[in-house]
Amino acid sequence: MKRTKLNILSLILFLTIAFSSCVTNNEDAPPLEPFVAFEKASITDVKELYADQLNEHWTNREPVEIRYEWSIKGIIIADDKTSNGNFYKEAYVQDESGGIRVTFLSTGGLYVNDSVIINLQGLYLSDYGDFIQLGGDPYFDDSNNYRLTGIDKHKYLKRTVIEGQKQLPTELTIDELSEEHMGTLIKLKDVQFANFELGKTFATPEEGDTEARSENRELEDCNGNDIIVRSSGYSTFAGTILPEGKGSFVGVLTKFNSDYQIQIRHFDEVNLEGPRCN
Repeated sequence: MKRTKLNILSLILFLTIAFSSCVTNNEDAPPLEPFVAFEKASITDVKELYADQLNEHWTNREPVEIRYEWSIKGIIIADDKTSNGNFYKEAYVQDESGGIRVTFLSTGGLYVNDSVIINLQGLYLSDYGDFIQLGGDPYFDDSNNYRLTGIDKHKYLKRTVIEGQKQLPTELTIDELSEEHMGTLIKLKDVQFANFELGKTFATPEEGDTEARSENRELEDCNGNDIIVRSSGYSTFAGTILPEGKGSFVGVLTKFNSDYQIQIRHFDEVNLEGPRCN
């Protein structure tokens, strides 16, 4: 009987030591590699690497790999967590030269007015309707068109929160918009939705058997200049009726082919409550 108890105690002691060793080994995390920024390049310089592709017909374009040890440093002007659902797995980064859309593998982790450094070597540039974007490895979609996977934030990006930092929008009129403003935060004043748009919603939300659908709505000034407001059917404001007044509109300037578009980053930056144009 004593021998049996001794054997049991010995077995318990052995298992305890073995289990403790396993736990200790599993808790030893691999060392983290420090983020080392490459040589700084401007967003405009980076986008220039793709300029020749834009001269090709869209069916002949190919993603361009960035092989230089470059990095861009800028401010997040729109993210996919505070955009009321208007963006998904993406953010817009702006520096003193311009802005660019960046796609990611996952949502979250970046917020408006964060500073970021993105190491570019091994990433790719492509476009969607002539609008240049930065992403990961290329692949073919179901229509046999090139697309880019998202970027791994943990591998290529360093985020810094700077207290009080804020990127203000550039105030412009619709007729002043140009390529240099692509991907940047802008503010249009004295604009309104066109008469034929009134009564419509920003987009088509998912309801019952109706699938969510992004929509274009025309925004105009009092001189007859116009621009497209592009909104996602998955945004929280998709089913909201367009405001009927005139006022200011803040968003990110993008384009699709020859059409300039503005996308809302915060719904409370749409302030169209004044009297309409005469």
